[in-house]
Amino acid sequence: MISIDSFQEDIFDSTLLIWTTIIGYYGSKEYDRRILEKIRSVTRDNGYLFILWTTNYDLISTRKSMCGISNYIDDIDEEFVLVEKPSFDHVKAILESTWIFYRKRDRDLIYFDEVKIKLKLYTLHEIVELAEKSGWKLEAAYHSIKDKSPYKPGKSGFNIVFKAI
Repeated sequence: MISIDSFQEDIFDSTLLIWTTIIGYYGSKEYDRRILEKIRSVTRDNGYLFILWTTNYDLISTRKSMCGISNYIDDIDEEFVLVEKPSFDHVKAILESTWIFYRKRDRDLIYFDEVKIKLKLYTLHEIVELAEKSGWKLEAAYHSIKDKSPYKPGKSGFNIVFKAI
């Protein structure tokens, strides 16, 4: 496994965190701030940090509170279906979830595997605050990175662009 400490400083023009990677897994704002600082140290001045397709407090809160949705089914691709069974603590902003994967066989679903995750979730202003304390400046927040439509709290994951300062 490669550690971020093994990279020299100012080596990358941009950094990509995609699909809820790294940020939130350790359950601590301080730890996440230090991760963002480390990422900044390996990113050149005026380089970019992209946090894309990442779940957040507003999205999960809306799904659980307003919509009353307890489980999600996602037809991932031609071969697999995902059933997500989340549990969300609004006070601590902690999402615990079991992802159960099924392989498609004709019209049947065959159990394949499962994984459990636990994440600290952030609102947009919280992640911006952490990033700013770590040497980043917010450039844009999008609902969709494809068409660059503006971020919509509670309706999309994070698609955030930061610039190294």
